[in-house]
Amino acid sequence: MKIGSAVNSIIPHELLPLSGYMGHRPALGSHDSLNATVVIIDTHVFVSLDLVGIDDYLYRYIKCRLPDDYTISIFATHTHAGPVGTLDTSSVLHGMRNVFQDINHTYLEFVALQVLDAINESLSSMEPFEASFAEGSIENLWTHRIHPQKTINNTLWFIEFKTFSKTTMMLSFPCHPTVLNNQNQHYSKDLLYGLDLAKDVDVLLFMNGPSADISTRFTRQESSYAEIERMGHILWQQIDKLKDTATPFMVEHLDVTDCYYDLKTKPTLTKHNRQIEQLQLAYEQTKNPQLLTQLDGLILERSFLSSNPPSTISAHFQIINFENIRIVTIPAELSHAFTLANTKLVTLANGYLSYFTTCESFDQNTYESYASVIDRGEAERMIHFLKNTMEAH
Repeated sequence: MKIGSAVNSIIPHELLPLSGYMGHRPALGSHDSLNATVVIIDTHVFVSLDLVGIDDYLYRYIKCRLPDDYTISIFATHTHAGPVGTLDTSSVLHGMRNVFQDINHTYLEFVALQVLDAINESLSSMEPFEASFAEGSIENLWTHRIHPQKTINNTLWFIEFKTFSKTTMMLSFPCHPTVLNNQNQHYSKDLLYGLDLAKDVDVLLFMNGPSADISTRFTRQESSYAEIERMGHILWQQIDKLKDTATPFMVEHLDVTDCYYDLKTKPTLTKHNRQIEQLQLAYEQTKNPQLLTQLDGLILERSFLSSNPPSTISAHFQIINFENIRIVTIPAELSHAFTLANTKLVTLANGYLSYFTTCESFDQNTYESYASVIDRGEAERMIHFLKNTMEAH
């Protein structure tokens, strides 16, 4: 088997507002490059995009332009310092229009062309490789984004590929890469920019893990590019130590299975206005940031349900087998609480269906439960479906 990799810029020609936080944020320029990173192994294409999320429109647009025998996985890094317009907010994501704005097909087609150019460059540089795998825990860089003392899944893993001409790493860990807050007005990879400065590999492709409720909110010292560099350096030091534990393995086959599953959306509710008023009053009295987060989520839920959403949505999953390494892709922001035995879950993949969170999260009225488009218990049902599907294969 052979590998090829390439990187291409996806900074828009005309400045678009920034995505990822509530409200309108005009972009003033770019601090660092937003990229499409492509890694091709045999006939499977991995693409990582420095965007807040990607729509299945983009997945379909690129896939139909590949040779028939090629498969593809597309991931968003989830930077909140990329442009709006990458998600369709006309239906299921109607409630998130204030965050993502309307889909911008012109920009997405530009992104697709940049990805296809990077794919062609990767195909022209395919080489035999040696691979190694490592996995460990990353400490003191992120926490649960509401309850910092809560135990979280902070697993980091990577596959490193070495060829005659370059070293390529596919890296995954779960975190909202949001060192920069909503005052930032420049395009940036955010935390991954710090990794770019520190890394000693030629190409780094990032796939976010179950990160719906994990962030740097309580671990960043400030919201600045200097802090991004500091945290990126610390993160790479920990990754570098993991390299000493990396285990070589042969990749003789890579299998990809696509599967789809219908998930129920939330039922229509009528108490939003009263609940919002109560939360607004409580926040004004206490200034508790957790109440403000709940309020933002409840406003998203009200907007979503007012758009008469479909009763079910179809979610697209992929099961990718690398010898004894199994990766499952999820088209949403997944709570860190979800796991599958002997499986690496990667998220924000091949589409975006907001938050998939736990029954416990729904019972506690968290932001993630309010901002979810699927009903209570559906994420658990999804995990059960994936478990059964993998056992059947």
